[in-house]
Amino acid sequence: MSDHPKKLMYRCPLCLFGGNDVYLKQTDEVYSCMKCSFTGSEADIIAMYDDYRKRYRLMEHRITLDMQRKM
Repeated sequence: MSDHPKKLMYRCPLCLFGGNDVYLKQTDEVYSCMKCSFTGSEADIIAMYDDYRKRYRLMEHRITLDMQRKM
């Protein structure tokens, strides 16, 4: 096994919302996207990922018309 710690690779949340898959470049404590000029900290990225998960939270569930009317 390797003694090297795993390095997390984050994807740009703005590009991900648009359907593109672009990795972020890390410099010190700031992450930046080369395609859309997004810059932010790790906490900003995780918060935006949570918003992305909320968008697709019911994707695996069948929602009936009655359930939609109650929403």
